[in-house]
Amino acid sequence: MTDRLLKVSEITEQLAIAEPTVWRWISNGKFPAPIKLGRASRWRQSTIEQWLKEQESSWDANPAQSTAEVGHSN
Repeated sequence: MTDRLLKVSEITEQLAIAEPTVWRWISNGKFPAPIKLGRASRWRQSTIEQWLKEQESSWDANPAQSTAEVGHSN
């Protein structure tokens, strides 16, 4: 099975967030950096899946802190 490369638009759709949020999270070290293919930015699907698992683990350990770390507000 090949590891699909995702566009930022696919990630924002999957996570239901705005594109500037992805770039902000990257600059804050809270989201995986993309693979650069020329001017294009792509992410391995497995990298995003692993990041989501880590977020879930963090959420399970401390819901209030996890929400603030990723940048959500209630």
